[in-house]
Amino acid sequence: MSDVIKYVFLIIEISEFITGICGNGFIALVLCADSLKSKNISLLDFIFTCLAISRIGMIFILLLDGIRVVFHPEILDGHRVTEVTFDFLWNLSNSLGTWCAVCLSIFYFLKLSSFSHPFFLWLKWRRNRVVFTIMLGFSLTLFFNLLSIKFNALRVSDCLEIENNLTWKKCMHQTQYYRSQILFHLGSLIPLAVSLILLFLLIFSLWRHTRQMTCHTKGSKDLNTGVLVRARNTLTSFIIFLVVHYLATFMLTWSYFTVENDMTFIAIQTVAFLYPSIHPFILILGNGKLRQISVNLLRQIESCIKGL
Repeated sequence: MSDVIKYVFLIIEISEFITGICGNGFIALVLCADSLKSKNISLLDFIFTCLAISRIGMIFILLLDGIRVVFHPEILDGHRVTEVTFDFLWNLSNSLGTWCAVCLSIFYFLKLSSFSHPFFLWLKWRRNRVVFTIMLGFSLTLFFNLLSIKFNALRVSDCLEIENNLTWKKCMHQTQYYRSQILFHLGSLIPLAVSLILLFLLIFSLWRHTRQMTCHTKGSKDLNTGVLVRARNTLTSFIIFLVVHYLATFMLTWSYFTVENDMTFIAIQTVAFLYPSIHPFILILGNGKLRQISVNLLRQIESCIKGL
């Protein structure tokens, strides 16, 4: 019975994989084609493209790991370099996707929010420079993360040469592994906290803007209010998916060494799939250019089907 349930979870993961490839692939292809056509790429399109590419890598890794758990859970035993590389690629794609999403949130917040504080106005006027600086800071953090992972890989290789008869858990002490993973997840709390703060500030800006427009125009609608509402909904959905994804990745790390039940592991993986596979469609609906191209594409597909 447990094998049947594992196959069901794997089918769900494959469905999420196809969905994520379609959504993220559409974003990456459209923006890359547009940048090649115009021979220029904006900072916003660059963030969208990096986010889509990182999520494609993320769902590929999740699917491969899900297939491994269902069919060959012991395939990584004795292949320590492969295991370290697999863990490195997961951390790389996960970190890149999370920080690109945060840069996207900061960009929209500085663009759409309305505050009169001088510091906010200073940031708003330098919106592209602020976001670009944050991306550079993330690149430096990622560089040190690469050095740390390389150091751990070399340490593992030396340990295997000295103690070839010991298992991975004995060679790489669990407390050291947990310590590094705890630091990694604590670092992931930073983008989550930034996004929460931006959401509250954006909601406050929307509430104040709506109240001012109601007082001055006696209830008439304003186009900027609709834009702020869409931005708030996009940011809210991002936070919900980010929290779920963060909890799922933390549970994956915890279950890797503490839970022997493969069904529990693949069930958590299925939840972790939601963020990189479903959230791209929310971004498409929230972006005017992507939304219009997707509508035109669906109309062409519909006309082709009717022509058959």
